[in-house]
Amino acid sequence: MITLRDIAREAGVSATTVSNVIKGADKKVSRKTADAISAILERENYIPSMAARVLAGSSSKIICALHLPPYSSLYGDGAFLAAMEARVRERGYFLMIRQVSGGKDIEEVCGNWNIDGIIFTGEIDDESLRALTRQGIPYILTDSGLDGRDAWIAGFADEEGGFIAAKHLLDRGHRRVAFASAPIGSSTVLRLRLEGFKRALAESGASDFAFFESMPNEAGVNFGFRLLKKVGASGIVASTDLLAAELLSSFCHAGARVPDDISIVAFGGGYICALTNPRLTCVRQDCAAKGGRAAETLLGRLSGRKSDGGPNMPPIPVLLVEGGSVQDV
Repeated sequence: MITLRDIAREAGVSATTVSNVIKGADKKVSRKTADAISAILERENYIPSMAARVLAGSSSKIICALHLPPYSSLYGDGAFLAAMEARVRERGYFLMIRQVSGGKDIEEVCGNWNIDGIIFTGEIDDESLRALTRQGIPYILTDSGLDGRDAWIAGFADEEGGFIAAKHLLDRGHRRVAFASAPIGSSTVLRLRLEGFKRALAESGASDFAFFESMPNEAGVNFGFRLLKKVGASGIVASTDLLAAELLSSFCHAGARVPDDISIVAFGGGYICALTNPRLTCVRQDCAAKGGRAAETLLGRLSGRKSDGGPNMPPIPVLLVEGGSVQDV
């Protein structure tokens, strides 16, 4: 394998000059010399050693995607992770993925690795946020709302999405509607979706609605059977697309037809919505856009470039995509 010193020897220059050409810091190198070095690099298909680049500077070129179990948007849509990795790689960084269980794990990861920046995917709890902030490493949150506190967040318009979902049912003539969700707890994302749902009903003057939470660790299909016995609604907004698919399955097994007997609007718009029969009407989130924004915003912070909006950036818009799970009443 050809080395940087071999290239320097053939070009008749120092290894430092070759390194500067590779890094693009070649203002003090003549164009003729730079072109000669570039020709050798191209001919030999030379790929710089990542370890050598790290040792040559203070930057590790590592971006770490941290996530808490059990849910993470890393697994919600491959487009999110793919877009994030592509942006990071384009700028010469490597993406490291690590699951953490809380603040102690975050401190351990940051202590053991010379991480340049962090993208925290999914919801973050207060303990983890405090630990993350103490590290002094630039970070971006996704899928987390902080109730008005300043933070760099690349997330969706969850409240607006809840509004759009409920309004779609109301516009199709439904007057008895329900919001079904996994346990909301401290989840800002789920709470915002519920608030948007309630806003749509308030603006329409409708007051007949119900809110149902599954029990902790309750399977979505079991939740669906229990919900069907109590709901008394003609339309349901499910807080996630996975929950919507599970509800649809349980309704079908119980003999309730979607959308003939009950309509469902999902939230998320991942591949699951296209696999059900009927296809789920959903509030679609562009996961690739979120992954790209998270990476670009963090890379902008690392380079000192001002990011559009700064902390408290406007959320990424969502839109309704009609399938076959809603009908007029």
